[in-house]
Amino acid sequence: MIWLSPNQPVKTDGDYQRQKNSFKQKEQVSQRADIVSALFWTWLWGGIGLVLATPLTVCLAVAGKYLPALAFLDLLIGDKPSISPSDRLYQRLLALNEDEASDIIEIHTRETSVTAAYDEVVLPALRNIEADFRADVLSDTARTEAFQILRQILTDLALPPAEPLTPSAPILCIPASHEGDEIAAVLLAQVLAQSGITATVLSSTLLVAESIEQAAALSPPIVCISSLPPVSTIAARNLCKRLRDRLPSARIIIGLWQPDDAEFATRRERLAKAGASETFPDIRRTAADIVAYANCTPPTPSAD
Repeated sequence: MIWLSPNQPVKTDGDYQRQKNSFKQKEQVSQRADIVSALFWTWLWGGIGLVLATPLTVCLAVAGKYLPALAFLDLLIGDKPSISPSDRLYQRLLALNEDEASDIIEIHTRETSVTAAYDEVVLPALRNIEADFRADVLSDTARTEAFQILRQILTDLALPPAEPLTPSAPILCIPASHEGDEIAAVLLAQVLAQSGITATVLSSTLLVAESIEQAAALSPPIVCISSLPPVSTIAARNLCKRLRDRLPSARIIIGLWQPDDAEFATRRERLAKAGASETFPDIRRTAADIVAYANCTPPTPSAD
């Protein structure tokens, strides 16, 4: 038992979180290393070695992680995850390898679903492209070429739409700022098409005033603003304010394509003040909300 003296500083929530994470080091040891270490320590010390095998292996793994001289231990017995599918997709896009990039998306689609592949693979790759471009790591030419390849892949992978749920209720998707926002909107439109909902995606080359005029002319019951943080968040907020003025009764949804964390919660509150009906971090929840709302919304009557 550890006793704390009155002079010791009080632990903060961060300290407790780090302490909690330290108890999870067992998760960083591979199963193969667990088996080999159990055999080794049992051979060396018998029953006592078997009991101490796991804690000793964890200690070695932690030492390999934090001591540079023992880094080889982390490689030998650690359980580091392999490169994620989204990072591999990003690499293949930058290498202009359309076939391998398409294979990555197709494989993840077969293993999970189209929506999961878009949320877990394509959107993170889009964020990486945009983040590296903003950090001057990626040139404008490389960014454009990666987007072109991704557009072609999405066109090739698109499935035929399902039977429409509503005869003529228009759903409008508006990119907040740049081409990455537009591609994310295309992802959403493809997912909606599988639910029988046709969504129109405006071009990111349109001026804000032009996008708003088209939205006002269509007068859709649902408008979705597609936004890849961080730069597009400001544009999404301004666009939302202007759309709310022109379409006071429309449901304005913002797809803020980023992890659902504290930063997302803060941005969600700001967007709500700007007039957003709801803000979602991924395509799955955005599409589910639109489908649910479209099922309850009567079709727009046609003009005689």
